[in-house]
Amino acid sequence: MIPFRVGKRAAAALILAAACSSPECSNASTPNGRSERRWTAVFEKETWYRDRTEAEQVFTGVLVRRTSPRGPGARLGLTYALQVGTGELPIYAARVEQSFERYVGQTITVRGKVVDFSAAEGSGKELWVGGLSASPMSP
Repeated sequence: MIPFRVGKRAAAALILAAACSSPECSNASTPNGRSERRWTAVFEKETWYRDRTEAEQVFTGVLVRRTSPRGPGARLGLTYALQVGTGELPIYAARVEQSFERYVGQTITVRGKVVDFSAAEGSGKELWVGGLSASPMSP
């Protein structure tokens, strides 16, 4: 039998223990303070994604299909884009098209890195997606 102390200190400890074990009251179980929403991993485990120095950001917009550029030096795999406001950000989706196809026309939230190839290749900015969620993040 574990001895139990009666008093304010014991009551405070009991309340704190209950609060810490309740998922509604704590986000301690979610890495980096991320919400508990369901994320579909896209490139987040790939070494080439993790090695990029760009900051990972969260974007919410409508996923659309786009015509990938053609020709010598073209960036293949830019078959989708995220419409955010009045702009459109091409998404690199080579070999992971199945992760995106079912969300075309829907609002999604993505965690990703904006990679700028303007100086190196002249092809502009594109979004490398670490993970995606089918519903928008709440503020």
